[in-house]
Amino acid sequence: NLGTGTGVSIRELVETICAHAPEKPKVEWDTSRPAGNKIRLMDISKAREQLGFEPEYSIGRGIREVMDWYRANRGHQARRYSIFTD
Repeated sequence: NLGTGTGVSIRELVETICAHAPEKPKVEWDTSRPAGNKIRLMDISKAREQLGFEPEYSIGRGIREVMDWYRANRGHQARRYSIFTD
């Protein structure tokens, strides 16, 4: 999981998730909390230089595909073996 080398703000991440949600959630920002990092950005320069790595997925495509998979496989986890259940 290397990322794309493109910064994504928390707001952009939330907006991307909401855009792919079947029902649009209401987002409430808690401005009383510490702001944290404004953008999360991974440096992928070594992977590009040494391995020829180029990202294939945008954040939007990745989130959309994960959410689509989850909706199509909601019962999947319930059918798996669990050491915590009899």
